[in-house]
Amino acid sequence: MLELTRLLSICKDIDNAELTFNDKDLLIDSFSHFYLNRLNGFRNSQHLLDEEDLVEPHLVLSTKNEFIGDEKNQYYGLNFKFIKSESNIEIQISDIIAGIIRSLYSFIEQVEFSEIDSFIENSTELQKDNIKKLSMLISKSVNECEGFIFRTQPQMDESKMYKLLS
Repeated sequence: MLELTRLLSICKDIDNAELTFNDKDLLIDSFSHFYLNRLNGFRNSQHLLDEEDLVEPHLVLSTKNEFIGDEKNQYYGLNFKFIKSESNIEIQISDIIAGIIRSLYSFIEQVEFSEIDSFIENSTELQKDNIKKLSMLISKSVNECEGFIFRTQPQMDESKMYKLLS
């Protein structure tokens, strides 16, 4: 919270602090930077990615040259390829898991911290069991490699997630 207060204090005299830059109502023009960040975290791995028409050209362009000007390109040599999910069971499973995780994060963003206990109490045994299994899978992933979990959520959402999954 201190960082936000400091940022707002620094920006108090700025007339226009739009986050959309030149394109009307466009906050992020590409998610390729998120892909590059995750790929770069596992440089020695081969990455199979679901086809993304808007992301693929940027990733290819960002990784093909060893140098950009005089600077070494940190993304050069990343090993990835885009494949159709219909032809790859691993991508299909990944899509399902991503959907579950996306739903979990959407829930966490919407629920108040004080409502989590009530949510758990009112859940069916099957729902409680599924939350427990999801928590175990996340813990197992973190135990294997902390880099498997990459969060960009606010601290309060992190606290809500911990409360729900513990």
